[in-house]
Amino acid sequence: MKKGLFTLAWIGLILLFGLIPATAQQLSTNQVNYQLTYDVNSQLYKVWVVPKYATPNANNSDTKEFGATAQVSLKVPKDFVIQNITDIKGFWEKSPLKLGSQSVFSSAGLDPNYNYYVIGKAPTETNYGPFVSGAPVALFTFKGNSCNGPVGILAKNDPFVAAAKNLALLNTACSFYSRSGQAISGNVVPLEQFIEKLGPDANCNPPIDLSLTVATNNQQPGLNGIITLTVTVKNEGQNPASGVEVKDLLPAGMSFQSYATATGNYTPATGTWTIGAIPVGQTVTISVIAKVIQTGVQYFTAQISKANEQDVDSTPNNNIETEDDFGRTCVTVPAPICAGQIFELSIPNGYTNIQWYKDNQPISGATTSTLQVTTAGTYRFTATNVSCPTEGCCSYIFYEGDCCPTKAVCVPFTVVKIRK
Repeated sequence: MKKGLFTLAWIGLILLFGLIPATAQQLSTNQVNYQLTYDVNSQLYKVWVVPKYATPNANNSDTKEFGATAQVSLKVPKDFVIQNITDIKGFWEKSPLKLGSQSVFSSAGLDPNYNYYVIGKAPTETNYGPFVSGAPVALFTFKGNSCNGPVGILAKNDPFVAAAKNLALLNTACSFYSRSGQAISGNVVPLEQFIEKLGPDANCNPPIDLSLTVATNNQQPGLNGIITLTVTVKNEGQNPASGVEVKDLLPAGMSFQSYATATGNYTPATGTWTIGAIPVGQTVTISVIAKVIQTGVQYFTAQISKANEQDVDSTPNNNIETEDDFGRTCVTVPAPICAGQIFELSIPNGYTNIQWYKDNQPISGATTSTLQVTTAGTYRFTATNVSCPTEGCCSYIFYEGDCCPTKAVCVPFTVVKIRK
C-alpha cells in the first residue's frame, strides 16, 4: 500500500469509527473494564464490557445503558490475523488495520512478536441492555487464522499506546462512552469510562496441568563429593503441553559436571532446561551431575519457567513454593568448628513458626530465621510449612575441627562466622 493511501486509511478509521479526540480524556466515576475470553469448542474469541456500576444511576435514569462511541484495541501475536468479526451489541469495524509492523513504528522499540488491532464501534447509539456491576455484557466475537498464542485487550500502559500517539498521531487506547458517563445536562464533554483490561489474556490453547519434583541421590555427600540432582516434570492434565522450560540453576556451592536427559537440552550457564512438548500423562526427567565444593547446606531449586498454555493451578516462574511447579532439595557437608568460633546459620525466606533443634532437642528461644552456633552438633529446624531433613531442608552438621582460631576459616554457604 502506498504511503498516502495508508495515511488515508488511518484517517478513515479515525473519522468513521471514533478514535476519541484528546479533549475527551477526563475519567468518569462510572467506569468499565474490557475482558476477552476464548471458547475452545467454537474457536471464538468474545469481547465483553464489564461495568463497575449499575443502571439506573444519577447520570442515567433508564434501566438500560445506551452509548455511542467505543473502541476495543487488541494485542495479538504477529502472525495472528483477525477474522469474522460478528456484532452482538453495536456495529463494529469488520476489517480493522493490523498495526505495529509499519515503518513509522520502527524507532519505538516495540516487541516484534506482537501486532495490534483497533476495532471501533460506529457512533450510532447502541442499547447495551441493563448494566449490573460486575456482570459482563458481550459486544462482539471474532476468530483467528490459527492458534498463535495468547490474545489480549490492549492495556492502557502498553508501550504501543504511547508510540502510536507520538509517532503516528493515533489514539489507539481502549475507550467507552455512554449516557452514564457524565451528568445529565446540556452541552457537556463526554467522560472516558474505560479504566483497564480485566482478567488474563485469552489463550486458544486448552489449559494444562504440569507438576515438578526435585530429588538428590545423596544429602550428605562430603566436601568435593559428586551428587546427582534429578528434576522430574509430569503432564497430569487432559491436554498436551508445549513450549515448556524449567529453570534449575546450581547454587554457588556446587560445580556443574554434566547432565543427562532424553528430552530437550540443558544450558548450564543459565540453568535452563528447554523441554518443548510434553504429551498427556508423560513424565520427563533430567539428571544434573554436580560437585559439592562448599561446606554447609546447599539448596537446589527448580521451577517451571515457561509454557505456551495456562496451567490450571500454577503460574510459571513466579517463585511461589507452595505451587506444584516448584521444587527444592538440599545437601549438607559437615563443617569444622573450633573453640571460640561463632557461626550464624540462616534459612531461606518463606518458613513460618520456626523452631531450631540441636541433636534433635529443641533450643529454647530459637524461633527466628537465624541461629548462632558455638559448639559441635547437628542443627536443624522445623516450621509449619516444612520439616527437616526432607522437603528441601537439611541439617547443619558441625564437628570439632583440628583448626586454629587465629587462622582464617572458610565460611560455608548460608553460614556466617563471627569472631570473638
